[in-house]
Amino acid sequence: YCLGTDLTRGARYSFVYFPAVIVLVAAALAVSNRNPSTANPSDNSSPRRAKTIALVWLMGFLSSITVVSNLGYQKYYRPDLLVPIIEQKSSVPILIATTHNTLVQTGEMMGLAWEFQQKADQKLSSVNPQFILAHQDQIQCQQTNCPAAITLKQTVAELSSTLDLWLVNFNATVEELPNCSAEDSVNNLITVDGYQAQVYHCLSPKDSAVSYQPLAVSRQPSAYFIQ
Repeated sequence: YCLGTDLTRGARYSFVYFPAVIVLVAAALAVSNRNPSTANPSDNSSPRRAKTIALVWLMGFLSSITVVSNLGYQKYYRPDLLVPIIEQKSSVPILIATTHNTLVQTGEMMGLAWEFQQKADQKLSSVNPQFILAHQDQIQCQQTNCPAAITLKQTVAELSSTLDLWLVNFNATVEELPNCSAEDSVNNLITVDGYQAQVYHCLSPKDSAVSYQPLAVSRQPSAYFIQ
C-alpha cells in the first residue's frame, strides 16, 4: 500500500502459503492446550484457552462462508454484472468479441460463458451467445490495421443473420464494420468491474437494406479462437 500498488487483485493467490499458516496456528493452539501452566496451581487460564480456540474456529467458519458464497477472493472482473446488461439490451442472437493475447482474455470470456450457462441451467435466461477471440501479439493496438480488427471485420462480413455484436475488452482500433452500426446512445460504452463493452447492431447482407428489427432468437453456445 505504501507503494500505491493494487494488492486486491492478488489476494486470491494467498492460498499458496495458507496451509503453512494454518499448520503453525494449529500447532500453537495444540501446545497451549496440552501444557497448562504448573507454576501457579491457581492459574485460571484454561477457560481463556478454550475461548481462544473457539474464537479461531469461529473465524475459520466465517471465512469459509465468505469464500463459498463468492464474497471473498473474487477476481477483479465481474461477469455477473455485465451479463444482465447484455441480456437487457439484446433481443437478437449475440456475438461477443474480444482481443486475445494471453490466457487472461480466455478467462474473462470463460467467466461470461459460465454466467450465461448458470442462468440457462436455472431457467432464468435462454440467451446462448457465440464468442470470438481474435488473436493479436500486442496487448493494446492503436493502429488502423490491427490484426484483431481485421479478423473482426472479416468475420462480420460473413454474417448470415441479424445479431448484436458486443465488443468486450476489445483492445484494438475498430473503424467501420460492414452492415453494423454502433448503438446511438451516450451510454453505449459500458464499464463494469473488469469489463468494458460496446454494442453494435449488425444486419445480414439480405437485411441490410431494411431497418433494424430485434427478434427473439436463441443460438447454441460456441467459441471461435482465430489466430
